[in-house]
Amino acid sequence: YPSTGSAVLLPLKNLKVSAIEAEVLVCGGALKGSYLQSLKGTFLAALDTCARIKITDSNPEWVMGTMPLARVMGDMILLPNGNLLLINGAGPKTAGWERFEVQNPTTIPRMYHSTAVLLRDGRVLVSGSNPHTFYNFSGVLFLTKLSLETFSPAYLDAKFDNLRATIIAPKSMSGI
Repeated sequence: YPSTGSAVLLPLKNLKVSAIEAEVLVCGGALKGSYLQSLKGTFLAALDTCARIKITDSNPEWVMGTMPLARVMGDMILLPNGNLLLINGAGPKTAGWERFEVQNPTTIPRMYHSTAVLLRDGRVLVSGSNPHTFYNFSGVLFLTKLSLETFSPAYLDAKFDNLRATIIAPKSMSGI
């Protein structure tokens, strides 16, 4: 289903006030009718827009922005430095809201059924791909991949060690 964009609830602020503001960001996707056009062999361009809305406002309104690259079927992650990572999907590289950066892309196409999870150390665990019926591993344009990889955002560079936040509690009791 090629029409999917990505959405994320932005960090909540002022948690001690009686009315907490909640804002949602939605990026990418495809134009209405893209799926039906694809069945006819016509592939419409993905959207390069992001829209945010304060869903707790009494009269919410969308505020539009533009990404440097179009994206469908991506995953959005809130990073510890306050930025957003838009990763995976159809379309290269990653982006955040308000200040966009194009970072180092993966060589593995991770689209439909991909996912990304923020790890405790600040890296992002990336997995999934574009599975085909019965998990075909050959003979298709985008192979089914069962691999995992980690993405290390720029804030993990050693020059930022003195600024890096660390989780001190609770201690992780989990293991793999």
